[in-house]
Amino acid sequence: MPDPSISQFTSVFRASDAHRVKRCRQTVSCTACQRRKSRCDRQHPCGACEKRGGSEACSYGSTASSSSAAVYDKSSSRRDVQMKLSQLEQMVRGLAEKKADGERRRRSGSDRDEQPETSYHGATSWTALVESIRDIQDILVADQESGSSPEEAAEPEVLLGDVPPITIKEVMESLPSRQDADKLIMTYFKAKFTAVCIVHTHQFKRRYDAFWMDPSSAGFLWISIMFSILSIGTMITNHKELTDTSSSSSSSAPDSRFYMAKAAQCLIAGQYLKGKRFSVEALLMHAHSRNVQKMDSDSSLWSLYGMVARLAQKQGYHRDPAKIPGGRAMMPFEAEMRRRSWFQIQSSDLLFSFQNGMPPIITQETCDVGYPTNLTDDDFDEDCVSLPKPRPPTDPHPILAAITKSKLCYVMRRVVRHVLAVAPALYSETIALDRELREWHESVPACLRIRTIRNTAFTDANYTIMHRLMLELMYLKSLCILHRPYLTTHKHDAEYNASRQVCRESALMILEMQAELDIETGSGGRMYEDRFMVSNLTLHHFLLAAMIICLDLSESTDIDSEERLKRITTLRTAYSIWSARSTTSADALHASRVLHAILTRIDSPSTTTTSTNSGPMMSTPSSSLLQSYDSVPTMSDDSMQQIMPVGGTDADDTLFGNHMSVTMPSFEEMFSNIDTFDWSRYPCLDMVKMNADAQLNTYHGCSLR
Repeated sequence: MPDPSISQFTSVFRASDAHRVKRCRQTVSCTACQRRKSRCDRQHPCGACEKRGGSEACSYGSTASSSSAAVYDKSSSRRDVQMKLSQLEQMVRGLAEKKADGERRRRSGSDRDEQPETSYHGATSWTALVESIRDIQDILVADQESGSSPEEAAEPEVLLGDVPPITIKEVMESLPSRQDADKLIMTYFKAKFTAVCIVHTHQFKRRYDAFWMDPSSAGFLWISIMFSILSIGTMITNHKELTDTSSSSSSSAPDSRFYMAKAAQCLIAGQYLKGKRFSVEALLMHAHSRNVQKMDSDSSLWSLYGMVARLAQKQGYHRDPAKIPGGRAMMPFEAEMRRRSWFQIQSSDLLFSFQNGMPPIITQETCDVGYPTNLTDDDFDEDCVSLPKPRPPTDPHPILAAITKSKLCYVMRRVVRHVLAVAPALYSETIALDRELREWHESVPACLRIRTIRNTAFTDANYTIMHRLMLELMYLKSLCILHRPYLTTHKHDAEYNASRQVCRESALMILEMQAELDIETGSGGRMYEDRFMVSNLTLHHFLLAAMIICLDLSESTDIDSEERLKRITTLRTAYSIWSARSTTSADALHASRVLHAILTRIDSPSTTTTSTNSGPMMSTPSSSLLQSYDSVPTMSDDSMQQIMPVGGTDADDTLFGNHMSVTMPSFEEMFSNIDTFDWSRYPCLDMVKMNADAQLNTYHGCSLR
């Protein structure tokens, strides 16, 4: 017990004492600043509330006690939240209207281009969690305004190599005259098969004119796009000048690779890895300009397109803008151009992964962006409030071919992952994918369905012919690689005869297309002036088909003499084509060596026993297409003997040169054991060979439906 004599001195400090002194001081801060615990300037409205756009919520409490003030805060919290939401809606609407006004003015400037794009953050990112915390953004903005971020040290550029940056003065010194530049730009846009849909012609024209009026108004990333277009335009011009012998080409004109190097320098100067505006499109155009000018496969292109895919994913190109949580408002023009860019990215990633025998980087499960809209550049522009109604699929515009290709890529990506799967897959999954491919083939618009070049109307443009060939080759190559394992594994099992037949017929059709395309792109052919449209990806289709026929001849025992002779004749035609390209292409040289080794051993069709097809039935592509290509001119056996004496060595000297020593492996050495074949040169075959044994152990017992 405390001493009663001192209780009068201690009781005043007890909280439970009824006579505790209470201080009733009038509050001088508004209720909003009290809640935020921030300094208030005691004005009405105060500076803090006015800065946040909450002038209506700025109010001061009465001289009531703290308990009554707390009750007041609780009762007004719902009203404050509703007021904040209303203010937020007004802010968003105002920003959208400001952006629409800015787009209508069609301003172009370096300040706008150099601004970083809004980064996309998925659910696993800590940044996404930070953005979901209320009121944290105000604090972060205040910290950024008050403090300075540490500058990052410059790091060496690994992807593009040791490329020095460029200045605007050097850009102008590197450009041709305005008149020559206009010609190269027009040449690019007229090449509708080579030109990609990620560059809108009218938007580019406005920025192009503004650049010549004030070069400093354009950002380096947009200038990189312009240099890539100049590079491709120069390449096409050089091809056409070789065709037209009467034209006089200027020997002092820069090579296409000169502009390609300048595009890379602009990428470095524009700091493309920081995700600024046009960084995705600039890097994509640079990769495209390198791709169309290469005649051989190059794994560095696969890496370059992989970087483009990662950069685009970082900026949310793979997501539907309307479905991104907290995404910024986007005009219809920008959303459509992003869809076009994503189509080009995902299709390039798929095809180059296919070429290198690797799984694609992009997975369909993480993407929800739609297909491009069937609209030409004349149908929509930057000032459109909404996109017009899509065109019907009746005219073979390049954008319709892009949409059709995009739908095929959706199935083709699953085929590649099915073939590359480490875990054994069921044969029923192979049949399901085969069915999906055929459903896509049936849905191809009539204007883009395959037909021989000889049977094509005179009014059809050459780029339309190439679009038809491109779609059909991708479809046939998917069938080839899907059914390829059954040529070498369980080859005596009649259950898989249908799959073997699909693979054979698809490969033969690809080689027949190669034969006709080679004639039409040769001197005097319909497509001779546009032969630049045949890229290394197109040649890879033909290489894969030729190697499949080689394996079929060496491994299969169920081919009759007539079919065997047809395959040999087709390979002889392919050999003559690759031999003609062998002086300028390493891939063509290797293919001609392989075909030469096979044909020197097969001088006549061997008699083979024909097994009865007692397995389940599957339709082959020959039902409609192969017949249309039966009339394709092929070289006769006599003419082939003149080009390539089967038993002699003069052909080796003619093909490889008198001073080149080449050791040709014999047919038995190459194909008696398929493990000795140089599979690394053809990774698409190599990837199937490694997994075929493991997968087909589980295939056995499944049936075709």
